[in-house]
Amino acid sequence: MLRILGVVCRLFRDVAGGLTILVLVGLLTACGASTSGLAPYHQLSTFRQDGLPTGPVHVPPPSVLAYLRTLDERPDYFAYLPNQEEREQLQREIDVLPPLLRRTFEERVVGIYFVSDFASSALTEWVADEDDTIYSFMILHPDVLRLSAGELMTRRDFTCFSNDASETTLQIESNASALFYILAHEGTHAADYSFRITDYTDSGSREIQERALPDGGGFGNEYWEEYDRPFARFDFPGRDQISFYGFGSGPQMPLAEAPRVYAELAGRPFASMYGSQNRAEDIAELVALNHLVRQGYEYSVLVGNAGQEPQRYRPLDFPGVRARLPGLERFYE
Repeated sequence: MLRILGVVCRLFRDVAGGLTILVLVGLLTACGASTSGLAPYHQLSTFRQDGLPTGPVHVPPPSVLAYLRTLDERPDYFAYLPNQEEREQLQREIDVLPPLLRRTFEERVVGIYFVSDFASSALTEWVADEDDTIYSFMILHPDVLRLSAGELMTRRDFTCFSNDASETTLQIESNASALFYILAHEGTHAADYSFRITDYTDSGSREIQERALPDGGGFGNEYWEEYDRPFARFDFPGRDQISFYGFGSGPQMPLAEAPRVYAELAGRPFASMYGSQNRAEDIAELVALNHLVRQGYEYSVLVGNAGQEPQRYRPLDFPGVRARLPGLERFYE
C-alpha cells in the first residue's frame, strides 16, 4: 500500500516475515555517513545491532511506532505479538511464495511487525545501509491472520466507495488466506525496493534506488506514462478518484458507481482496481493475484445492482492482464 505524507508527497507501502526470516529487535545505534540524513526508520542501524537474535517477530522499534502514529494521526497504535501458531502460519505462507519473494524475505526484510487497529491492511517501508543496499520492514494488521483473502479484498474495495441508497452489491471471492495474499503483495513491494523492478517504488525511495541500481527498473513502463498515470489508452473514467482506507480525501465515489468502474477495469491491463492506482501497486497486485491463482485459489469479483444477477469478473482472464503474465516469470526463476 502507498500513502502520501505531507507537502513533500512521500509515498509509502506494506509486508511480512517468519521463523527463519531475518527479523531483528529494533534499537537505535550510531549511523554511518551515507545514512545520517535519513529518518531513523530508514536506517538499517535502527533494526540491527551485533549480538541481537534473529527469529520470531518482535515489537517494532520506538521510532517506527512513532512514525506510524504520526503518519496516520492515530495515537492508539500498539504492537501485537502473534502466538506460536500464528508465527508458524506466517512461515508456511512464506514458504510457498515465488522464489524471488522468498529470497527477498530471507535476505532483505529486517522486520515484520503487527500493529493493532492499523488503518490499512499492511505497509512496507524501505531501509538502507551505509552502502545503499536497500532493505524493508513491514507492518501488518492482525486481521490478516484471521480473514480470507476474499474477505480482506472485499473490505478494502468497499473503502473506495461512499455509502448510498443504491443497494449495490460488491464481493470479491478468494479462498486463499488473507495472510497468503498480503505476503505476496507486500513481498513484491519489498522486492521492488531491493532489486528495482519498476523504475522506483515510491517518490521517497527514488533517489537511492536509482543510485544503488542504475541499470534496474523498466517493468510496466509500456503501460504507465507517469508513476501514477497510465497511458491514455489504458486509463478509464473515474480512475483518478480511486482511493482506499479513507486516504487521499476518500472515498470519492458513491457505491452506485462500482458496477461501472469494474466494467471499465475489465477492458484494461490491471489485475484489480487497487492495482490501477500506480506503477508500484500494479506490479504488486499482478504478482500476488497471479500467484494466488497459480496455487489453485479462486479470484473473482462479483458486482451488481440490487435485485439483479451480479456480474462476475475474473481479472486474470482479462486479455490485457493475460498478455502481461509471461513478464512475471522472473519471480519464479
